[in-house]
Amino acid sequence: YVSVHGGKTIRTRKFSRKDQLYHYLEGQLGSNAIIQQGISLATVNGCLSDLRIITQKDDQGHWYVPNVALRIAPTGAAVTNMSSGGKLSIIEFGQNLPYTGLTWDTLAQLSIEIAIAMEASFGRLGDLGLDVGVDQDGNLWLFEVNSKPADKSCIGPPLGYAKYLSDRC
Repeated sequence: YVSVHGGKTIRTRKFSRKDQLYHYLEGQLGSNAIIQQGISLATVNGCLSDLRIITQKDDQGHWYVPNVALRIAPTGAAVTNMSSGGKLSIIEFGQNLPYTGLTWDTLAQLSIEIAIAMEASFGRLGDLGLDVGVDQDGNLWLFEVNSKPADKSCIGPPLGYAKYLSDRC
């Protein structure tokens, strides 16, 4: 059993039994942590990468995907976030995606299904950032959904959605 973690510096710890790994992780993260399986992410230029899929409502109240942010980890790093030195590149809708076989239709379908499910659980939403990994086999993995994504590269649609809502009141 192996724990690999860290941003700029990767730490690897090996354990002979699952209970030893669990005890170590509980000490590091606390007893309320959620632990997921390891995912062999696809790479871009030899570095791990993932996507922040921006999913918003337009001025008619329909979900759509205007762009994605490709996040690339520093060489040898295990995470892609900017605070750990990751690089960010915005890919506008319709531009080539960096993963073989991945299409905008697939991203839009996944994102809209997730957005609808989030609204069913949490009420009305208008702007989401979905953190999605692509593994080496091309499978998509949802890591996290942010209801107020930091990416503000596409500000118009949320304002259009706000007008759509105000017109109905």
